[in-house]
Amino acid sequence: VPFFNQTPGSIGQSALLVSNPNKSVGSVQVAQTLQRWGTDTNLAFCFFRESGLEVTGLAGIRYEDLRERLDLFTNTLTLATNTNRFLEDRFNTRNQFFGGQIGGAMHWQDGVVSFDVTAKVALGDTHQVVEIQGDSGQSGPKAIPAGTFPGGLFTQPSNMGRTVKNPFTAIPILDAKLGYQITPRLRAFIGYDILYWNNVVRPGDQIDRNVNLTQSSLLGATKGVLGGPAVPAPLFVRSSFWAQDVSFGFEFRF
Repeated sequence: VPFFNQTPGSIGQSALLVSNPNKSVGSVQVAQTLQRWGTDTNLAFCFFRESGLEVTGLAGIRYEDLRERLDLFTNTLTLATNTNRFLEDRFNTRNQFFGGQIGGAMHWQDGVVSFDVTAKVALGDTHQVVEIQGDSGQSGPKAIPAGTFPGGLFTQPSNMGRTVKNPFTAIPILDAKLGYQITPRLRAFIGYDILYWNNVVRPGDQIDRNVNLTQSSLLGATKGVLGGPAVPAPLFVRSSFWAQDVSFGFEFRF
């Protein structure tokens, strides 16, 4: 596992050795989860309507919720001493948006074929949370030290904890649907949606690869006592989020 070593006396590019032929066996596991959901409600006002064409204005409110988690787990068994060591880093982020929304919609129909397009933009605050936690442990008949300790590799006492901020953000959305009128009340459709969310926190962006190993009870030589720069640092890096999807189904009107 590569990192930039900031330990005094060992500064430079380095790597955590997980497995070494005839000396140790080990594994690296990386797990990532993403959950997003949202809802909106709008008032509609028809600006223009004629045979086969309708243009509508929209105004309302929107809520979006984006949760992500990134876990890095390494496990190493040293064959000569039968000592087992694990390191776990956990990066969790959550973005909760609530704000006002305006937009417009157009409906076009020619015979049994229809086309709908809706454009909206939501403006408001996003409640952002970054949680950084980690653990390490060592066991075996010759394990020194033995037990469980705070901090993994990219999570150390210098950056572990919870940070909350509430920036102003924007979410533009574009929806398009192509429909086929099966009966006067039943329509089949296929659609494409795209959503853009600026200024969100995501777990991979919060990893500081500068590591001072003196903070680690297992990897350092000072039994966890910090000497030198306090890194990894508690980052709060923002980036953009895109979501695209294709939908299909039936619509019944009465």
